[in-house]
Amino acid sequence: MPHWLFLEETVATGTLNKTVSIEDSARLSNNVLKDVSRQMEAAFSAAGITNVPPVSINFDSTGKVIVGKHPQQEEIQELFSKDETLSYNLHNALRYKEHTMSLESGAIFQQAYGKAYDTLGQAAAEALFERYINMGEPKASLVFGEAGLETLFAGKSDRDYLAGISSELNLG
Repeated sequence: MPHWLFLEETVATGTLNKTVSIEDSARLSNNVLKDVSRQMEAAFSAAGITNVPPVSINFDSTGKVIVGKHPQQEEIQELFSKDETLSYNLHNALRYKEHTMSLESGAIFQQAYGKAYDTLGQAAAEALFERYINMGEPKASLVFGEAGLETLFAGKSDRDYLAGISSELNLG
């Protein structure tokens, strides 16, 4: 069963037969991203489209794929318009990565909050909470290049974005 179908079934039914750790969520979302990357490689190849330079991908408020500036931008946009399954899978891959990023950044916050509370007291922990809340959710996007499909959060890779949160929350 494709990874995203498992996730959709879980979301649709509201049931899950086991607890999913943050690590499991990250592994699953990375597998979904790899699956969709392979689908995109096949679709681009069949349509004679290149991903050099890399293709920037976002979504509008309705979930429609929006392709960034690229020499074959029109062809790529048309591909996504015609291939609803690919567009749907791409959108879901980004949603799963966003969900995992929320879990991972929340875990970093919890660690920082505990450290602040234990060493500096409740007022410092509450100030840290305000700082974390004011960071907001990052703008997420996708890039499809020679390395495959990658997610960006506030223009950074997942690891760089999470490292920035750790630094911002004084976890080094």
